[in-house]
Amino acid sequence: MAAASAMRGTPFTNSIAVGTEAMTHVMPALDATIDAVKILRLAYDGARPVPGAMADRATAGLTHATATAELLVRQGVPFRRAHHQVGEAALAVVEGRTGSLGAALEANGHLPAGESADLRPEAVWWAAEFGGGPGPASFRRCHEPLTLRWEEHRARLAKETARWDEADERLWTAVSQVHSRTRHTAAAAAPDSEEDFHDEH
Repeated sequence: MAAASAMRGTPFTNSIAVGTEAMTHVMPALDATIDAVKILRLAYDGARPVPGAMADRATAGLTHATATAELLVRQGVPFRRAHHQVGEAALAVVEGRTGSLGAALEANGHLPAGESADLRPEAVWWAAEFGGGPGPASFRRCHEPLTLRWEEHRARLAKETARWDEADERLWTAVSQVHSRTRHTAAAAAPDSEEDFHDEH
């Protein structure tokens, strides 16, 4: 963003603002990105999900609180009131006075009986199918094309890397040949002995 902001106000590309101020921010950002990727790889390499523990944490973390408020809004509750009711229910869960948001809302008469089944994290997850939500269909719509692009990128990168390796090999071969010819020419031009040197000069 800093680089884009520096370039935005310039009337032409060949200017100090583009060449210096803008690019000053780019390399540190790239270095930070590389460091972040390395840390993520170290943190998650070899990690394996434990579905039971993940489900417990999703429930205990009240990840479905927003979906609960939205459910109340769909039933005609003003959002401000729904937000307050869900907040009270979340406090009851955190303090251990009830086992779930749905149970707390039902106990206070804010939620019709049986509606709490739709508030389980897995139900909320399945229902989040729009706007890039985590639902399976939404995930597949994003994952499949991105996977194809990733595979194309890997193939293109492998092709470019092979070209660079081939170019390096050709370069070193050419340098070796030039070096060998230079040594051979220098050896042929050099006098055979000190007497020959004096005779020639």
